[in-house]
Amino acid sequence: MKTGRDDNTHVALKFMDSNERRVRETVYGREYTIKAELTQPNSTRDIRVRNCFAFSKRNTSIPLIDDRGCPLDNNIITRFRTNNDGTSSTAILKSMFKFPEGSEVHLQCDVVACRAGSTCPAEATCTGDASAYTKSGRALGQTDEGVMLAATTVFVLDPADAPRE
Repeated sequence: MKTGRDDNTHVALKFMDSNERRVRETVYGREYTIKAELTQPNSTRDIRVRNCFAFSKRNTSIPLIDDRGCPLDNNIITRFRTNNDGTSSTAILKSMFKFPEGSEVHLQCDVVACRAGSTCPAEATCTGDASAYTKSGRALGQTDEGVMLAATTVFVLDPADAPRE
């Protein structure tokens, strides 16, 4: 899903395999890279990814990255790190999971794209108790000013049914 801003900057959220190829089918238990990428970066010089959560078609949800951009559990996902040119940011999902009610996993994140000459929010120091996380009251699809919504869906295969890497 791509959500744009006035300057035609769009963001895409992708699951990438170990060969850095986009995948729409994942395998339960395997590691994947999650990439937030600006498709038309224009004058953007940096991005920040925050407030990520996974959810099922029945809206069962699991928060993964808090409003500061910090992982809620470092054993599940790393924090997003912006690449050198500022047009994408990646995190490692250490083990693909799924929900009991089906094989679809939806992922949604907020992405802040900062323009050249403006101040991007500083990366938070991710220390302290992750259980102190308070989820924003944001409704699905609602964003703050200057924040783009990025979402994607993958299907999770059982390892026995998956092709070899």
